[in-house]
Amino acid sequence: MKDFVLFFSTLLAVVDPIAIIGPFLSMTASESISTRKNTAYRASFISFVLMVLVMLFGQKILDTLGITLPAFQIAGGILLFMVSIDMIYAKPHRSQHTREETEEGIQKDDVAVFPLAIPLISGPGTIASILMLSKNTQGILSYSILLLAILLVSILTLVVLLFSNQIFKLIGSIGINTTSRIMGIVLSALSVQFILTGIKAVF
Repeated sequence: MKDFVLFFSTLLAVVDPIAIIGPFLSMTASESISTRKNTAYRASFISFVLMVLVMLFGQKILDTLGITLPAFQIAGGILLFMVSIDMIYAKPHRSQHTREETEEGIQKDDVAVFPLAIPLISGPGTIASILMLSKNTQGILSYSILLLAILLVSILTLVVLLFSNQIFKLIGSIGINTTSRIMGIVLSALSVQFILTGIKAVF
């Protein structure tokens, strides 16, 4: 249960589905309701597959490169802390997307893969989180818990995208920014813990 809470809270905070509502609505403004829903389904599925692939093969890639767990915990923690600062100040996640990517996405006919699935949902911060969590995971049970956390976050993201218009009308920009700030505070604490764990392991 403790592992699940850590995995789920970390991924939920770094993906921050509520913060994706604005870009999603902008990129799909000209689409019909059915097309928008199809875009949401495909973006969520593609990002889920990517996160699972990172979970399964990310550790092998790090081992091949000779990157140790403490080194990645410190580097990943710093990256996540930078993401959390942007979230606390309600700024666009620099690790998720840039203004240029968002504007390019608005002009594209199909935005499900880029920039929705990558990098809005499965950005560098998300990938770094999964790599850190999977590299410190051992046994089928732990991997199953991590997979469950990834699945639940993906489903929650899909639900948010499907009802993005209603959610935006309900809470507005202020509500979205407030939620993002709360997620940022949680993520900042988690990122500092990752850094401290990495430093402790080194010494």
